[in-house]
Amino acid sequence: MRSSIGESRTDATRPSSPADGLIRSLCNTVESDRKASVLLVDDHEVVRAGLRSLLDLESSLQVVGEAGTAAEAVRRVSLDAPDVVVLDARLPDRSGYDVCAEMKALRPGIRVVILTSFGGSRAVRAAKEAGAAAFEVKSIDAAALIDTIQRVAHGEVLLPADGPDGEWPPEGLTVREFDVARGVAAGQTNKEIADRLFLSETTVRNHVSRILLKLAMHNRSQLAAWMAEQEAMRSEEHTSELQSRPHISYA
Repeated sequence: MRSSIGESRTDATRPSSPADGLIRSLCNTVESDRKASVLLVDDHEVVRAGLRSLLDLESSLQVVGEAGTAAEAVRRVSLDAPDVVVLDARLPDRSGYDVCAEMKALRPGIRVVILTSFGGSRAVRAAKEAGAAAFEVKSIDAAALIDTIQRVAHGEVLLPADGPDGEWPPEGLTVREFDVARGVAAGQTNKEIADRLFLSETTVRNHVSRILLKLAMHNRSQLAAWMAEQEAMRSEEHTSELQSRPHISYA
């Protein structure tokens, strides 16, 4: 007669068999083969189309949505629940860094790769504070970007080291060079910058050349775009600092 103990044996106490190992192996394979879902956020449709075409070639990645504004990006994160968001640092309605922080608050497990036209220590710090997993400049080559997205999808954090806190002007520029860069960003000619700063045109031209060399840029348009990002981040930090100060009443 079969004992009651034998009759009450559960799966938890059943000895493992070769079939169990095969089942576990198949389950692990299915999990590892699952495509990482990606949301693309950029205000330029042509950029999103290019990114989608690139990622569609990768069997490990699947684009599940697109957004051109911060508001749409936050909405799509809730709807699409992507594993990874490729996010432009500058959007028409809000800063990409603010959007990243909000996405992380909504879905803490989400991984964000911030793309920007130009890097810089302050931009890296902003990405870290927002909770981004990676930070890349848009000049990155296709293979490197795919590698970043894949590694981020698997849980890696790929943020470069930033510069010293409070570094300003950024990227090792002198105060004079930064004044010249401001003129370039404002669309001024070398002569107009020279007149404003009481310098010769030759001196201004040399300053511009050194600035482009320091920032690894090729032309004034790139410098102007980078300056716009730096000034925007500096303005945001100043506003946050003012808002965090205690209110003093003189009544």
